[in-house]
Amino acid sequence: MKWTLLTAVGACILIASAPAQKAQIQRTVKPDSESGFFVKGDRSALAGDRRTVNPNGRAIYQFRLLSGMDVQMSVTAGGKGAVKVVSGSQTLLNRAIEGAVLSRTYTFRVPTTTPVQVVQVILEGSRTAGLAIYAIDIKATDRDDDGDGIGDAVERLLGAQANALKPARFTEPRTTYQTGAAYEPKLDLQTDAVMVYSADPARITGWQNAGYFIQTMGGFRDYTPYAEANPTHVQTRQNGDLMRIESSYYLAPTADRLETNLNYYRSALRAGSKAICPEEPEYWAQAGYEEWFKGAYREQYGIDWQPPHDSISSRWRADRLKAQLMTGTIHSLLTEVQVNAAQARRMVAVHSPINYAMWGICFAHHQTLLNPIVQEVIGQVWSDTARTRVPYAGVWGEHPFAMAFLEYASLVGLLRDTDKSLWFLMDPLSDVSTLELSALQRYYFDTLAAATLFPEVKRYEVLPWPERIFGRVPPDYASVILSVTRALEGIASSPAGSLDAGIPDIGILFSDSMVYQRGEPHVSHLEDLLGYSLPLIKAGVPLQVVSLDRVTESNYLRRLRLLMLSYDYQKPPSEATHEALANWIRNGGWLVVTGGSDPYNALPEGWWRRDGAQTPLNDLLRRLEVRATAETLQPEVATENAWKTVGQHENVRQENAFNRRRVQFDLTEYAQAGKTIYVKFRDPFPDTGWGPLVSQVRLELDSRTLAAFSPGTSAERQVMFVDQGSLLNNQNARYADGGSWFVYRFALPRGNRASLNVEIAQEWQIQISTVPPYEELNLTPTRNDLPKIRMRNGEPLTLYQAERSEPLYTYGDKPVGVSVRVGSGGIVLMGVPGRTFALDTQGADKARAWIQNVAGRAGLRYRERSRFLLQRGDWTVAYGTTRTTTLRGAYIDVLDPKLPIVRDYILNPDTPRVLKRIDSPKPLRVLHTNARIVLSNEGNTQCAYLLKGPSGTPGIARIATDSRRPVIEALDANGNPVPVNVEAEARSVLVRWNMNPDGTVLRISNGK
Repeated sequence: MKWTLLTAVGACILIASAPAQKAQIQRTVKPDSESGFFVKGDRSALAGDRRTVNPNGRAIYQFRLLSGMDVQMSVTAGGKGAVKVVSGSQTLLNRAIEGAVLSRTYTFRVPTTTPVQVVQVILEGSRTAGLAIYAIDIKATDRDDDGDGIGDAVERLLGAQANALKPARFTEPRTTYQTGAAYEPKLDLQTDAVMVYSADPARITGWQNAGYFIQTMGGFRDYTPYAEANPTHVQTRQNGDLMRIESSYYLAPTADRLETNLNYYRSALRAGSKAICPEEPEYWAQAGYEEWFKGAYREQYGIDWQPPHDSISSRWRADRLKAQLMTGTIHSLLTEVQVNAAQARRMVAVHSPINYAMWGICFAHHQTLLNPIVQEVIGQVWSDTARTRVPYAGVWGEHPFAMAFLEYASLVGLLRDTDKSLWFLMDPLSDVSTLELSALQRYYFDTLAAATLFPEVKRYEVLPWPERIFGRVPPDYASVILSVTRALEGIASSPAGSLDAGIPDIGILFSDSMVYQRGEPHVSHLEDLLGYSLPLIKAGVPLQVVSLDRVTESNYLRRLRLLMLSYDYQKPPSEATHEALANWIRNGGWLVVTGGSDPYNALPEGWWRRDGAQTPLNDLLRRLEVRATAETLQPEVATENAWKTVGQHENVRQENAFNRRRVQFDLTEYAQAGKTIYVKFRDPFPDTGWGPLVSQVRLELDSRTLAAFSPGTSAERQVMFVDQGSLLNNQNARYADGGSWFVYRFALPRGNRASLNVEIAQEWQIQISTVPPYEELNLTPTRNDLPKIRMRNGEPLTLYQAERSEPLYTYGDKPVGVSVRVGSGGIVLMGVPGRTFALDTQGADKARAWIQNVAGRAGLRYRERSRFLLQRGDWTVAYGTTRTTTLRGAYIDVLDPKLPIVRDYILNPDTPRVLKRIDSPKPLRVLHTNARIVLSNEGNTQCAYLLKGPSGTPGIARIATDSRRPVIEALDANGNPVPVNVEAEARSVLVRWNMNPDGTVLRISNGK
């Protein structure tokens, strides 16, 4: 089947910075609609459906037109007289009218003496007879003699000669956004491209006519009718539930769905789309129980389907197959586009590798995105991925900037030094509609800052779904969103610059195989990756996230001196991977291997097992000629008999918080013995998702208060002993749903009477023990510059012994962490999983101290920074980390709706900022605006701009001026006045107006 791509595109096409701007004015005047046009009449009157002009009488109509316009005028009239057209003192037309009522057409051109002209149409009766006037139709069209898409009259409105100004043009789109809506002026954000989530020709044509480069996005879900007709094709959980979001169902990549998707993109390309973009090719780890997948499993492996949860082997096989099936689908889609519509751009939109692993979604990023068939990748990192709650310093919570940085970094690391164009997405809102605006802004600004800290990235999807944003969020927020859009255009067009932050030479390895270990019977701990990475990012270290699947490529690791690796949540793809790592170490690299205990090490499918190695690490050490042994210790776990249940809400379901109350538990027996007690809060009905919700805790002993706290406070952190996934809600109440639980530890001095008072709701069970839930393991450092390490969350401990090694930590009399020099580099074996640091209240500081020591071994000067700072042209992106710092200079604050000028900006911790540097602004210049500047004409005493933006959103512009009373004037694209609001500050003004996708001309000049 041969496709026809009606609109040819390619890498060399020039993309106009805005749709063609040629003014066109149409006016129809009839006797019942003369108001605003009829200015004077002598011996003239209305008579039903006509205006009569008596002998020697006249009727004068007035039209506001732009200079140089070509005008076609039709006059429907009868009788005897004349029609004249004048502009000022110049007569443009003078023709006689005589005879029956007819529609007579005339043409003339508006003079160019002034940019906006008032043209009068005068209809006169003769000396002996009059006229009857039924209609006047005016159609005025701007000229574009140089063919640059900008009308000559528009240029004159800006105070320039016709054909003197040229719009900016770009070889590739820099900005886009996705929408499923038909074109509307309120959704016209004035980006280079728009990603239309539809193959409807009318919808595509509507956006194309507005001047956009059209990309077409499509997904892999379908709605209830398809799911009901094809239930065996819907991704299905073990319990038989179909996987869906409301009425949208996740589908298996069947041949039927492939053909459906192909037809979808065929239609889009025929309609004029210039790029296709399949998005979110997701197969969930929870799925794999649908009949179609069982058949695919048998075909792939030649054996009967085995439930994924049966064994680690069946889990690995099932989830690797899911990822490969999605890879094959993407390859098939894009290959047919390449063959039959070669000039169409081939894109893929996916979440980051980190997010898919965290959320349990099977997708092979390296295998798919490094395929030559893929030209462009959209990294879908946004509010909802970045706010995923993770453990840090012993608390599960949200860390949107650090998580977004980690996610974006994984995409950069995967695609660095390839020919792929990488786009970064951010979202001003969320898929969760109940979040407060302040939280949404926080997520948006944090992800925005993280996305713009990567100099390699020059393309941005500025937002998805404008139809849920514009007209629904407060005007100030809408203004800021567009201000950010303009900033992203400027950043994308600026030189790459460089990132000023902490030590840049440290990386952490990840691979496609992370997603094959995220389901039952064993879910590997991705917290092991977070335990090392988040502390570094939060201290201003730009951690590089490095693809283990690419280390075999020549020079891929050349920028790095220190790499962190764990095989507890991933596995190496091949023998060549270890050969490449071994060579890198011998040539001066230092590799830190953490953990060492993971059930998937025993995979029969593991190539290391076929090569005679028990674990991947054994194989790597053999290639390095390092003789080492490993012994794993599992800490003792408190038996169920060790826990005494002291209270439960009741034995029925309570799926709400209406049962909130205070409960009291008698601890006298423990106080009289002076015991340390452990109090566990757990969910007795883990399938409902309504676990214990704790608001207040008070511990009293003999009328004294020993502890009183609310969750999330420093007082709570002092007694929190183990937190297995509990979270804080918006009211700072702690909840533990499903399999989550947490334990407080209270050391009770001897006393006569003690009680524990808890304000609690929902479904809860409270248990008490005098032994900890897990045995606490304490490691002893062998050097003073190494921190003490405590393990008390049930993590396994691996004891390493190696020849010619230096011990770094010991447990008992055995080494836990050892350092071994190999060639010009070395390897450090650390038997502590990364989650130890994530789950320890002091773990972040300990992780950084530990890494600093290893960096010294690698010959690196470890350094942290109080902020991330990227300069790209006039643009500064900053994020505060550990302490307050000052950004010297003068800036426009892009994230403030008033676009204030700030000097020596004070950047506080956990604060994102996007700033435009204006150290020496020229007078009478737009410093920044949230409208798109299509055309500009700048002089010393006056300047003018053609600005475009979506209707219904306030336009804002900060303008530098050396006059105390500048003259500000705004006109629409047809020359009509537009109201403006002006606020003056020292040597600048803030101008506001209502934006228009057809354009607004803003003219500024010095006043008296």
